[in-house]
Amino acid sequence: MDRSFLQHLQDRPNLLAALIAVSTGITLILNEYELMIGTTSVLPHLFYIPIILTAYFFPRRGIIFSAVISAIYCGMTYISNPIIPGELLLVGGRVIMFILIATVVSSLTARQRESETLFRGVAERSSDIILLTDREGRATYVSPSARKILGYDPAEIIGKLSGAFIHPDDLGQLEKSFPDLLGGGVTEGITVRFRKKYGGTAFIEFFGAPIINDGTISGVQVIGRDITERKRTEDEQKIRDDLLNAILESMIAGVVVIDPEDHTIVEVNAVAAAMIGAKKEEIIGSVCTSYICPALNGGCPITDLHQIVDRSEKVLIQADGERRPVLKSVVPIILHDRTYLLESFIDISELTLTQNALKESEEKYRTLADYTYDWEYWIGPDESILYTTPSCERITGYTPQEFYTTRRLINTILHPEDRDALEHHMSRFFPPHTLETVDFRIVHRDGSIRWIGHVCQPLYNAKGAFIGRRASNRDITEQKQAEEAFRETSRRLAEIIDFLPEPTMVIDRTGVVVAWNHALELLSGVSASDILGKERESYTAWISDHTGPILIDYVLQQDHEEIKKAYPNVHFKGTTVMTETEISRMDGARFSLWASATPLIDQKGEITGAIESIRDVTDQKMVQRALQESNAYLDTVINTLADPLFIKDHKHHFVKVNTSFCQLTGHTREELLGKTDSDLFRREEADVFLEKDDEVLRTSQGNENEEKITDLRGNTHTVITKKALNTNTAGDEFIVGIIRDITERKQTELALQEALKKLNMLSSITRHDILNQIIGLRAYLELSIERVQDPDLQEYLKKGDVAADAIREQIEFTQYYEDLGVQTPQWCTIAEIFRSAASQLPLGEIGVEVQVSNLLVYADPLIEKVFYNLIENSLRHGGHVTVIRLTADETPDGIVITYHDDGAGIAFDDKDRLFQKGFGKHTGLGLFLIREILSITGISITETGEPGAGVRFEIHVPRGTYRSTDPT
Repeated sequence: MDRSFLQHLQDRPNLLAALIAVSTGITLILNEYELMIGTTSVLPHLFYIPIILTAYFFPRRGIIFSAVISAIYCGMTYISNPIIPGELLLVGGRVIMFILIATVVSSLTARQRESETLFRGVAERSSDIILLTDREGRATYVSPSARKILGYDPAEIIGKLSGAFIHPDDLGQLEKSFPDLLGGGVTEGITVRFRKKYGGTAFIEFFGAPIINDGTISGVQVIGRDITERKRTEDEQKIRDDLLNAILESMIAGVVVIDPEDHTIVEVNAVAAAMIGAKKEEIIGSVCTSYICPALNGGCPITDLHQIVDRSEKVLIQADGERRPVLKSVVPIILHDRTYLLESFIDISELTLTQNALKESEEKYRTLADYTYDWEYWIGPDESILYTTPSCERITGYTPQEFYTTRRLINTILHPEDRDALEHHMSRFFPPHTLETVDFRIVHRDGSIRWIGHVCQPLYNAKGAFIGRRASNRDITEQKQAEEAFRETSRRLAEIIDFLPEPTMVIDRTGVVVAWNHALELLSGVSASDILGKERESYTAWISDHTGPILIDYVLQQDHEEIKKAYPNVHFKGTTVMTETEISRMDGARFSLWASATPLIDQKGEITGAIESIRDVTDQKMVQRALQESNAYLDTVINTLADPLFIKDHKHHFVKVNTSFCQLTGHTREELLGKTDSDLFRREEADVFLEKDDEVLRTSQGNENEEKITDLRGNTHTVITKKALNTNTAGDEFIVGIIRDITERKQTELALQEALKKLNMLSSITRHDILNQIIGLRAYLELSIERVQDPDLQEYLKKGDVAADAIREQIEFTQYYEDLGVQTPQWCTIAEIFRSAASQLPLGEIGVEVQVSNLLVYADPLIEKVFYNLIENSLRHGGHVTVIRLTADETPDGIVITYHDDGAGIAFDDKDRLFQKGFGKHTGLGLFLIREILSITGISITETGEPGAGVRFEIHVPRGTYRSTDPT
């Protein structure tokens, strides 16, 4: 029966009560009438109608109602026939059957409604979208979570195709996966963009499986999870990675990123590749000692010797084996939650050559007492040169003689911009043995600009009179150029820091801010121009809930004990300190931060400052909390499932079980986790479980099986286990299984089969007794007709004989109806069944045309009776029928099997009542029986022929209940 019709009735209890009352009253009246005429074998069966209706729609009152009806029926029988003991015995048997039928139907209905209520409760509380569709893809059920995620009320989606709400670019995925689902497959992890009701899109990850009813796929069930936030996080991570690569490639220094665990190079910028003299593809993946560092295995300065490399002079191994001097810095960085080493280096080959030249000059100075590499001179109080070394010519281009003869030549060759600074220096008087320095530029004779490092000391004679200054001038042009290059490099490094995506600050040894990048400006709301050059009170002023030292202050002071007190979650890695913390900005905004700080150490091992980088992980923390809440919610949902659920790893160990699984097996969760089926169940049962697990792992397809499982108490359960494969993002495979305990259902089915067998036996006995009585009745009627001479009385007796024969046919019809629905529906070959039915009837010269070869229909085995009755009706009522024909035509809704003949046809007035019980010229039950047989598997029948042109019965077979035997 159509489930929507049953639901319609169930929603109208008053109508149901009236229907049950009317049917009960009619049945009582008819049975009272039958008792009055002395028969009690036929009409008592009508009591099944109100009893079954009450037990199905009002299961709690079904047994009471059947008991009341039984009592009334017993009372009626006793009052009408009190002296027939055998009759009272039959009444007792019927009463037992009344109560038994009510008990069985009430029990089954209660269990069904409990199961439906449980499923709907789980679906209504799910945070994921649960969607059920028919085979066309139209939504038949949508969980309330669609309103929260997409903005649509479930009623706005139900009845529509899912594709109407999906982004056009993603429809291809839906069209590809939907046929797979209808074919019995399982779809996992399909991500599509779903249009929200009020604008925008949501990324939904769908998991789909077919809906199987009565062995056929009737639709699709889909669970959709909102992953919009996860997609946004992944996109932001890609942007950060692209930005980091752009920063690396824009640096003027060579940069490589090294994995500290195996010392392999994972990234290198173009500058470093050029300095090494190899392609990036050749460098990446190789060990750093092959190119960068000459250290032996186990002797890495950073990971093994724990040295600080910060602007240290090192050598770079080139691809051709040559070694190039570089100024190297190494700092740990965090990429994708892993620690790497960031090595940057600058070529100082020319600077090294200059330093070597200076050392050579100093050696000559020691060898030649009064001949120095630097320009040494003695200048008198009147600023005339009293003595100068020959090196003045090398430095200035002017000879010593020219300095002797040209007064104030030094002032003449001074760079105009430095003249005031030197004159101020020369005009000062300072105590003996005091050295004063100044740097200035001169214009060389060849026009080039030279930087001079000037050091002078006042000279006094024995009487204490000032007699001039002894000065030493050094050509520091290359040093200045190197310093300028270093300042340029530092400036570029500062720019790199400024462009780093992570908020970063640097302080010197006094706690003064020397770097405050753009990301920190955005986070703090404080611009670099307002903070650079200021101390701690300034760079912590933007934090509303923190007035004391922060991580960078403790790192600068190397106060590890205070760090541990201030930051309980702190981690130390070498000199680097890492921790997590939460702060509030002055505007009230709350942030979760990951912070990393390390001291800056010079070549002498002295701390010159500290650097701290922080990362805003507020969104990440929110996602983690949401994930934890989601997992907790999922655990709650799983543990509220009535059906046992388990998850195994690829080695068949239980990794998760719900409460129902523990209750089914009798084991605690602790006893189950980490164990296999072989550890817990009987060997023959465990072997079956493992075989089905291996099938899932091998084929990546789910399976469903009826199995036996014995619990800890020794009770054996009959269960249906459905298993599917789940693969996480790490590639690990898990088996997810859900169990339905059908032990009671199996017992109920056996009980129903036994009860049905007894009912059929009782019906057969009753029918046999009635037919015997009818035979006797007709025999008496025939004898009476022969002996009675009165024509009117003979006519009455003949009519009585006709009525008795009609009763006989109706009783015989119940034999067919008794078998209706008893046997399981099966796939029937229509052509063979039709020919078999036709062969049982006297067709004579009537032609038979069968045009439905290779067609199989899922129907009750009594379908042969359908065609038998149709052909018999053509013979009985068709007039001059010359041919009967059976054809089939496929439509969008299924297939239509058409029965034709060329007889008299059916009048329009009779078409509406054609399939009603009792309508017709014979028993009035044939076409009614046809409709009932077909409806068991959802097949319907109509008559569309034209009167006078023959009958045309159209049998409508829905999709999923027919197929072809043709292999093509």
